[in-house]
Amino acid sequence: MRQIPLLPALFLGLSLPVLLSACAACPEYIQVDYADGVPVVTPDSCTVRAGDTIAWRGPQSDDTPFTLRFDGDPGTVVVGTSPDTRHGVIGRPASLEVVAQSGPPREVKIIAEHDGKSTYVDYKYAVEANGHILDPHIIIK
Repeated sequence: MRQIPLLPALFLGLSLPVLLSACAACPEYIQVDYADGVPVVTPDSCTVRAGDTIAWRGPQSDDTPFTLRFDGDPGTVVVGTSPDTRHGVIGRPASLEVVAQSGPPREVKIIAEHDGKSTYVDYKYAVEANGHILDPHIIIK
């Protein structure tokens, strides 16, 4: 499914529900690969519902560790190591850091949570591996 950049699409007059329906649903897992050591995720954006389990999986043939760092708190970590990184400041959401479990394949799983205060929450996150950082995002409805 083709993804539409949010801000330009809003200027074109597309409504938010139309844009959200255009976002790809998450596959069984989000694949974490490496291009010359730089992390690459497929897909780089997807939508899940609260209660869904989101999984990130490294390549079967590569045991390179990766860490996910979220702006905000997308849910409960069920696979991976999460040091106590949930902290916030007044008016700012908590953040979450998760180190992938040992592999191969290395893996992280989070059960998506939503506070119900809005239609959806768009979480930007960083994937860090080999000293490089990638910035995809995930939408929770």
